[in-house]
Amino acid sequence: MSFHTYKREPYDTLNLTSYTAVVIFGASDCDDAHPRPQKYNNTLRGRPYFNGRFTNGPVFGEYLKKGILTGKNITLLNYAYGDATVSNTLVNVAAPDTASQTHSYINDVTQHRVHREGVNGQGRVLHIFWIGINDVVQIWQDVITNGTFSNLDSLTTNPYIADRSEKHFTIARHRINAEVAALMSQVSMIRKNQEVNKIPGDLLILTLPPLEMLPNLFYHSRELASNFTLRDANLASSAKIYQRFIGELTAKYNRTKIKKSFPKGIAAGIESLLSDARPQVNEAFVLSGRPTFTRTFDTVGLWHYVHANPTEFNFENVIDACWNSTTGGICNHPDQYQYWDTLHPTTAMHRFLAQDIAMACN
Repeated sequence: MSFHTYKREPYDTLNLTSYTAVVIFGASDCDDAHPRPQKYNNTLRGRPYFNGRFTNGPVFGEYLKKGILTGKNITLLNYAYGDATVSNTLVNVAAPDTASQTHSYINDVTQHRVHREGVNGQGRVLHIFWIGINDVVQIWQDVITNGTFSNLDSLTTNPYIADRSEKHFTIARHRINAEVAALMSQVSMIRKNQEVNKIPGDLLILTLPPLEMLPNLFYHSRELASNFTLRDANLASSAKIYQRFIGELTAKYNRTKIKKSFPKGIAAGIESLLSDARPQVNEAFVLSGRPTFTRTFDTVGLWHYVHANPTEFNFENVIDACWNSTTGGICNHPDQYQYWDTLHPTTAMHRFLAQDIAMACN
C-alpha cells in the first residue's frame, strides 16, 4: 500500500464503494464516546480530551461516517470501549471486550435494533476491528515484572528476545497466540452469521501500530527498567531491550516473520478464515457488484511512513505528545502532532488513518 496516494490523487475521483454503514469494534483508539451503561463511565475521558474520547477530536470511525469512506454521510455503529481487550478471559479489564462487542452487534441486528441499509433496503457494511494494544502491553509487562529478564544473563547481543526458550517467554508467546485465536473466532462469527450477512459485509482488521515507537512505551520501558534492571546492563540499555521486546510481541500478534518458527499472527488467521466457506449473503443487496472481502490494514506500514515523511502529513512532531499529562500543558498546534497523549493519536492522525482505510477499501 502507498500511504500518500490520496495526496497525489484527488479524493473525489475515487470509485467509492457504496457502503451504507460502518461498524467498529475495539478499544480506546476506536471509542467515539457512544452512550453506555453508567457502570462503564470510567471508560470515558474528561478534559482536555474531546467529549469523552481518548483524543482531541473525532476518531477515525467518525471521519469514515462523515464522508471520507463514501463521499456522503452514512450510519456509524460503534461498539468500542476504552481500555477494552480481545477477551476478558485472557486479559481481564473493567470494560466490554470485543467478544462482548460482537455479541451485542449480532443481537442488535437480530432484534432489528439497528439500521444498516440504504435506500430500498439495499446496502453494504464495512466491519472494522482494531484491538490488542492493551492485551500485548499487559503480556509484555507481566514478563518483565515477574523477574524473567532480571534473572537472565545479559540479552544485549540477542536480537530475538521473544524467541528464547525460557518458561515465561514461552508463556508470553502462547498468550499472544491465544489472543489472536480469540480475535479470529470473533471475526469468523461476524463472517458466518446469517442475520448479519443478509446485507453484504466487508471485514477489515487493523494491525497494531509498532508499539515500540509509541512515546508511552518508551517511558514505560524506562520506568520498568528502573525497577527491573537487567544483569550486566544499565537503565538505558535495559529500557531499550524492553522496548525491543514489546516490538517483537507486537510483530508476533500482527504477522511475525522474525523467524520461521514464529506463526504469522493475524495474517495467518485471516488466511485460515478465507479457506472456510464464504458467508451466506443475499446477492440482491449488492450495490457495487464487488465481491466482499476480509483483509488486514497495514497500520505498521502507515506508522513507519508517517515517521519517515512527517511533512507530508503536516506534522512537525511525531515523537512527543501534544498534551503533557504531568504539567497539563497543551502544544500550540495539535494538528501538527501525531500523538495527543503518549499513547493515543491526535484527531489529525485519525483523519489520515480514515483516509487510508478508505483507500484500502476502494
